[in-house]
Amino acid sequence: MGPPGDARIAQRNVDYLTVITQLAWDDFQPTTVGVPNTRAKEEIYSDPARFKTRFETLQAEVQKLAVGVKSGDQNVIRASANAVGAACNA
Repeated sequence: MGPPGDARIAQRNVDYLTVITQLAWDDFQPTTVGVPNTRAKEEIYSDPARFKTRFETLQAEVQKLAVGVKSGDQNVIRASANAVGAACNA
Protein backbone atom coordinates (compact mmCIF):
# COMPACT_ATOMS: atom_id res chain seq x y z
CA MET A 1 0.00 0.00 0.00
CA GLY A 2 3.03 2.29 -0.04
CA PRO A 3 5.25 3.34 2.81
CA PRO A 4 3.65 3.45 6.25
CA GLY A 5 2.24 6.88 6.82
CA ASP A 6 1.70 7.74 3.16
CA ALA A 7 -2.07 7.97 3.34
CA ARG A 8 -2.42 9.47 -0.14
CA ILE A 9 -0.74 6.51 -1.83
CA ALA A 10 -2.60 4.00 0.32
CA GLN A 11 -5.94 5.61 -0.56
CA ARG A 12 -5.11 5.68 -4.26
CA ASN A 13 -4.14 2.02 -4.21
CA VAL A 14 -7.24 0.87 -2.35
CA ASP A 15 -9.34 2.86 -4.83
CA TYR A 16 -7.60 1.01 -7.69
CA LEU A 17 -8.17 -2.31 -5.96
CA THR A 18 -11.87 -1.57 -5.59
CA VAL A 19 -12.15 -0.98 -9.34
CA ILE A 20 -9.96 -3.93 -10.34
CA THR A 21 -11.98 -6.40 -8.30
CA GLN A 22 -15.18 -5.20 -9.99
CA LEU A 23 -13.61 -5.46 -13.45
CA ALA A 24 -12.80 -9.12 -12.84
CA TRP A 25 -16.45 -9.86 -12.04
CA ASP A 26 -17.56 -8.03 -15.19
CA ASP A 27 -15.36 -10.35 -17.28
CA PHE A 28 -16.68 -13.64 -15.91
CA GLN A 29 -20.14 -13.77 -17.43
CA PRO A 30 -21.86 -16.75 -19.06
CA THR A 31 -21.16 -15.24 -22.48
CA THR A 32 -17.40 -15.54 -21.90
CA VAL A 33 -17.34 -19.35 -21.63
CA GLY A 34 -14.79 -20.74 -24.06
CA VAL A 35 -13.33 -17.38 -25.02
CA PRO A 36 -9.77 -17.90 -26.31
CA ASN A 37 -6.75 -16.53 -24.46
CA THR A 38 -8.19 -16.83 -20.98
CA ARG A 39 -6.85 -18.48 -17.87
CA ALA A 40 -10.27 -18.59 -16.25
CA LYS A 41 -10.86 -21.77 -14.29
CA GLU A 42 -13.71 -23.96 -15.47
CA GLU A 43 -15.40 -23.90 -12.04
CA ILE A 44 -16.16 -20.21 -12.56
CA TYR A 45 -18.73 -21.32 -15.08
CA SER A 46 -19.65 -24.75 -13.72
CA ASP A 47 -20.30 -23.47 -10.15
CA PRO A 48 -21.21 -19.79 -10.50
CA ALA A 49 -22.82 -19.55 -7.04
CA ARG A 50 -19.56 -20.56 -5.35
CA PHE A 51 -17.61 -18.12 -7.52
CA LYS A 52 -20.07 -15.31 -6.72
CA THR A 53 -19.75 -16.01 -2.99
CA ARG A 54 -15.97 -15.82 -3.23
CA PHE A 55 -16.21 -12.63 -5.25
CA GLU A 56 -18.52 -11.06 -2.68
CA THR A 57 -16.11 -12.06 0.09
CA LEU A 58 -13.25 -10.42 -1.81
CA GLN A 59 -15.26 -7.23 -2.27
CA ALA A 60 -16.17 -7.17 1.43
CA GLU A 61 -12.52 -7.56 2.41
CA VAL A 62 -11.50 -4.77 0.02
CA GLN A 63 -14.12 -2.53 1.64
CA LYS A 64 -12.71 -3.35 5.08
CA LEU A 65 -9.28 -2.44 3.76
CA ALA A 66 -10.65 0.87 2.49
CA VAL A 67 -12.02 1.61 5.97
CA GLY A 68 -8.66 0.69 7.47
CA VAL A 69 -6.82 2.99 5.07
CA LYS A 70 -9.13 5.87 5.95
CA SER A 71 -8.46 5.24 9.66
CA GLY A 72 -4.69 5.25 9.12
CA ASP A 73 -4.30 2.41 11.65
CA GLN A 74 -1.39 0.33 10.35
CA ASN A 75 -2.49 -2.75 12.32
CA VAL A 76 -5.95 -2.63 10.74
CA ILE A 77 -4.45 -2.02 7.30
CA ARG A 78 -2.04 -4.95 7.68
CA ALA A 79 -4.79 -7.34 8.88
CA SER A 80 -7.16 -6.18 6.13
CA ALA A 81 -4.50 -6.48 3.43
CA ASN A 82 -3.82 -10.06 4.57
CA ALA A 83 -7.55 -10.82 4.46
CA VAL A 84 -7.77 -9.43 0.92
CA GLY A 85 -4.86 -11.65 -0.10
CA ALA A 86 -6.53 -14.71 1.41
CA ALA A 87 -9.85 -13.91 -0.30
CA CYS A 88 -8.08 -13.33 -3.60
CA ASN A 89 -6.39 -16.72 -3.41
CA ALA A 90 -9.58 -18.57 -2.47
